[in-house]
Amino acid sequence: MKEKIKKIIFSNTVKYLENLSGCQGVGLYFKDSKMVDKISDLVSRSFDLPSQEIRRKFYIVGEEYYDMSVPYYIFVDMFDNIERSVIQELVSQENTDKNLIEEVSEYFNLVRDSVSFGYLQKMIKSDKDIIRKELRSVKDRNSELRPFLRDYLIWVNKLTEDIKKLRSCDPQSNVQWRNVEEKDYISSLLNKDEIEAIRDVQNKLINLSSSIYYAIEKRKFTLLTSNYIELIKLVGKLISLATVNIAARSLEGINIDHLTGLLNRKAMDFVLNSQYQIAKLTGKPLSIVMLDLDDFKDINDRYGHLVGDCVLQNFAKELQEHLRKSDFIFRYGGEEFLILMPFTEKKDACGVIRNLLDKISDSYICCGEDLYISVTFSAGIEDITSKHESVIDIIKQADRKMYKAKTSGKSKVVC
Repeated sequence: MKEKIKKIIFSNTVKYLENLSGCQGVGLYFKDSKMVDKISDLVSRSFDLPSQEIRRKFYIVGEEYYDMSVPYYIFVDMFDNIERSVIQELVSQENTDKNLIEEVSEYFNLVRDSVSFGYLQKMIKSDKDIIRKELRSVKDRNSELRPFLRDYLIWVNKLTEDIKKLRSCDPQSNVQWRNVEEKDYISSLLNKDEIEAIRDVQNKLINLSSSIYYAIEKRKFTLLTSNYIELIKLVGKLISLATVNIAARSLEGINIDHLTGLLNRKAMDFVLNSQYQIAKLTGKPLSIVMLDLDDFKDINDRYGHLVGDCVLQNFAKELQEHLRKSDFIFRYGGEEFLILMPFTEKKDACGVIRNLLDKISDSYICCGEDLYISVTFSAGIEDITSKHESVIDIIKQADRKMYKAKTSGKSKVVC
């Protein structure tokens, strides 16, 4: 009977992976026939192995596929679907022993847990370096945020270490940052709505930590890995809420370009670096737009610098009205602007900027009685990827694309 079950598992695994290889996007990870054969063979042959050996083999699989950048949820979902198809085939057959179906379910639960644990350990190793770096930067940071971020990151670091070493603990312990509204150095910088948003994330973190320690205690690694991924997302959200809101507030008035009312280059360095770290920490997208007004020198030469200033002021207003409040707009220099779009894929950023170009191209800027000036712009857009080692790399690539837009006809967006 075991040989028959192994054949059913093998055939269903092959069928699922072959179907998956044809899917757009996801299929890229499973196009290699050797990979399909390797997974199918391992899944079927390991069915009658001792539990400890199954754990060892699939733990290694989890590590390997993390290193290959196969998304965790794709791999776990694969085992869910294979299990479902195997059980459906068994149920459709006559005289199938109920205990055998339970054995198949237990086997796939063990496989998922083992793969999840392999992924988890690799994730933690990667993320802890970022958390430690953030902790070091907090120690050197001379700002009102230091006590808040230090207490918070120490707690996150301890929780991550408990996950790595599978240590049980009281989830309510060592939560010094819980009552954010009671901390004068935070409440003096944020308004009521902003504090409420931070408190909401903190409550989610505390509840999540209870689920994490439950999963550790019960050795439920699939649940633990999902919780850990959610933890890292909330880490980024909390840091973003605290640093960006406070930074933006502290920048007002002192780091504003007086002509356009946009943030200036002095503000840009801090905001870009903090948002880049958040994106790296959370795995969330981030896009940067380099944008330059076309033929602006001709406007200055023809109408004078006062009219040129009027064009820049009105164009800046169009940017502020068209873009989201969560986007950061900087006057990069002269008639050049940089737009930072957090949590935004490049394709979405391209859509927004192309819509902006259409709107600008179809309208005029009024700079005095009977003086209506038509303007267009050229833009280049780049997002965060593994090949970019710093936010400067993203800016350089966006700038190259903007130059390409300029030299290939202007009034266009290159993504």
